[in-house]
Amino acid sequence: MTSEHKTSQEETNQRPTQQETRQGQTHQGDQDWLEIGRIVAPQGLNGEVRVYPNSDFPERFLEPGERWLLRPNAKTPESIQLEGGRFLEGKGLYVISLEGIRYRDQSEKLRGAKLLVPATDRPFLEDDEYHVMDLLGVAVFHHNTGKQIGTVKDVLAAGNDLLEVALIQASCAEIAPPEETANALAQSGDTSVEASATNSTQPHASLRKKARRRMLKNAKKKKKKPQIPTVLVPFVPEIVPIVDLEKGRITIDPPPGLLDDQADEVAPGSDER
Repeated sequence: MTSEHKTSQEETNQRPTQQETRQGQTHQGDQDWLEIGRIVAPQGLNGEVRVYPNSDFPERFLEPGERWLLRPNAKTPESIQLEGGRFLEGKGLYVISLEGIRYRDQSEKLRGAKLLVPATDRPFLEDDEYHVMDLLGVAVFHHNTGKQIGTVKDVLAAGNDLLEVALIQASCAEIAPPEETANALAQSGDTSVEASATNSTQPHASLRKKARRRMLKNAKKKKKKPQIPTVLVPFVPEIVPIVDLEKGRITIDPPPGLLDDQADEVAPGSDER
């Protein structure tokens, strides 16, 4: 699913984004959905509900029309008519009225439900505005070196939107796979236990056998996958001068210290073409 956010460029001097989280294949074949909000509580006794918005487009909650409701524990959203809504100043919530929901006990059952619209239902974007879902996975290049430093992992809403970039690092020294290590241990006759055993009596042989089994077992344990380092890049024109979604690339001009020297460890073959 996706959530959508729109930010005023004039107020923040940033590139506005519409954050949207995709939920695929939930209704009518391969239909994708955008999550625009989540019902958090009933409002009053007449069936109205409070919605925490995942969208910066007020019309999603104010203009009557068809929306889609994904109830808690349901796998398929259902069509429902939005009759109207209003914004609660100071709370950051909308109060909406849905067709067929007239009593508090009905609205109580909607707690935790998600409001959706089809992924194709995108509001008009101004120049230099972007949907977050279109930015995810896009390659990020360094303006000065021309090398790829990573890919966009997420976009975080803050005073200025932040691109979370998963950095590409140089390959670490090769480590023998667990299977190869295990085979080497099995064929080795110079383990610390065996080297210390000067007598080949049965007890010592048994100890060596048990020790070898432990070593083999430890060697075959799956290693934890190392975490990929990330860096937060302010999504402002001064630092992100080029966003070319058609070519699937973003160019950044980071100020000194922003990458903490991590971007210098670029994987071979990642040069800009």
